[in-house]
Amino acid sequence: MEISVTELRTILNRIMGKHKDLRSKGFSVEACRSMVNLMDKDGNGKLGLLEFNVLWNRIRSYLAVFRKFDLDKSGSMSAYEMRLALEAAGFKLSKRLHELIVTRYAEPDLALDFDSFVCCLVRLETMFLLALARAHGPGPLALAHELLAFVTSGGGGGVVTSELLGAFEHRGIYPLRGYLPPSPGVSRHAALSWRISELGEILRRHHGLQELAPAARPAQEPVAVLGQIGCDGNGKLNAKSVILEGDREHSAGGHVPLDLSELREYSLFPGQVVIVEGTNSTGKCLVASRLYEGVPLPFPAPAEPPPDPEPRTVLVACGPYTPSDGIGYEPLSDLLDVVARDKPDVCILFGPFLDAQHEEVENCRLLGSFSDIFKLCLKTIIEGTRSAGSRLVLVPSQRDVAHDPVYPQPPFSYAELPKEDKPRVHFVSDPCTLEIHGTVFGLTSTDLLFHMGAEEISSSPGVADRLTRILRHVLTQRSYYPLFPPAEGLNVDVEALCARAALPVTPHVLVLPSELRFFVKEVLGCVCVNPGRLTKGRAGGTFGRLLLRPPEAAAPRRNPCVSAHVLRI
Repeated sequence: MEISVTELRTILNRIMGKHKDLRSKGFSVEACRSMVNLMDKDGNGKLGLLEFNVLWNRIRSYLAVFRKFDLDKSGSMSAYEMRLALEAAGFKLSKRLHELIVTRYAEPDLALDFDSFVCCLVRLETMFLLALARAHGPGPLALAHELLAFVTSGGGGGVVTSELLGAFEHRGIYPLRGYLPPSPGVSRHAALSWRISELGEILRRHHGLQELAPAARPAQEPVAVLGQIGCDGNGKLNAKSVILEGDREHSAGGHVPLDLSELREYSLFPGQVVIVEGTNSTGKCLVASRLYEGVPLPFPAPAEPPPDPEPRTVLVACGPYTPSDGIGYEPLSDLLDVVARDKPDVCILFGPFLDAQHEEVENCRLLGSFSDIFKLCLKTIIEGTRSAGSRLVLVPSQRDVAHDPVYPQPPFSYAELPKEDKPRVHFVSDPCTLEIHGTVFGLTSTDLLFHMGAEEISSSPGVADRLTRILRHVLTQRSYYPLFPPAEGLNVDVEALCARAALPVTPHVLVLPSELRFFVKEVLGCVCVNPGRLTKGRAGGTFGRLLLRPPEAAAPRRNPCVSAHVLRI
């Protein structure tokens, strides 16, 4: 016997109806879905008897805590009572995080119902267990951000400001999200299903849809079906091979072919989460009449005005840093001359620093080991930027021959970093979200533009620019890599992909280096930059330069990026 989300809601609300002394508006479908997702170990979207027993024992213990600290016997919890209850339950939280939790879960009178109290504690307990399991994983900054986003949001990324992460400030650069090791016990199927469910619920609420139908159910009248775009064969996606892979809750993972002939315009790619409205008279083909696509995350809330309101310059470059006919690193030397001359505040350098596709590497003609040459390259970069005082952000690449070829990719490990350079040199993951002097950057070295450009199909008379369409997909699908299956040759840790490659917010600046032609575009209010490669074959390539103005609380929608240029080396 297994219990679905709907059945769990019915059970809990019937039990709550017997406790007349507790204030409750009843457990919502969203809250029950969240509990099922957190407690479901086998990834089938339902709770087995053992899983339900664990959840029920937790709820009973939460009820005892709730009654004990409901000091005025009002049937609800004030902010003060909530703090006492959380401490009694073993959660030591900062004042700011406690305030955010109360804001997220409380009613307008700032009191928490019992059902909100349960949802909050289930999330807290699950997140703290994951943190304990990562004893050799990320530092406190990454854990603090994930805890904050996980507990105070509906399960996706939250809006994080520098004020919240102020205790972890490191010379003006704040990592908002980066590499974390995979969560224990999360299966590949469960990870993919979770992404469809989360984005689907966001789409349903945003478009005001009341009910979702199974993918393969016959329907003479228009119905809305949630799912992920897929291809019915091993070839590339085309208008005749599109299928909709249904979600776990409504369609039990079933799929149905899509007929796109009645859609005036569309832009689709494998892995895209959508809600399709249409008719399915036989149960064997869904004739689409409307497509509900993704919704971008909000931009970061502006922080307090910085003490130094002066504009900042950010230089952005992507490897390879040496021409294809040698390992002389001449373009890198030219770039370091630019840094010494212009003295940018921050330099963001993407790999590859020693390219696995380089002729000397592929033919094994190097005079030293991969590790030695890579460390020599890093040493050259660190020493070459020291006089300018620029802070360095180093992002790895799948093509770095001396690093782990897996996506999401952990940061570089460089034990030889001199002590005097540690405050200004930052090794981050791929992908990563950073806040630099009030401007949030989204960074990834994986050539997503090239990968998605090869798979996307469209009939879009309104948006003829394919790059703009792809960038919109990245922002509305809320992921640094929404394409699934991934491109051939890209090693993806699927279990970690959904959480580690998710966008926590819509960044002010999104940097996506690509083999495609360099560009600067504004898409949905986000400045998107492809700086190109610093080396093109045997010749020099391009790099980017951005001018940032600290954001103002009075103009929260204004992008802090004043100007962005792509220059030739």
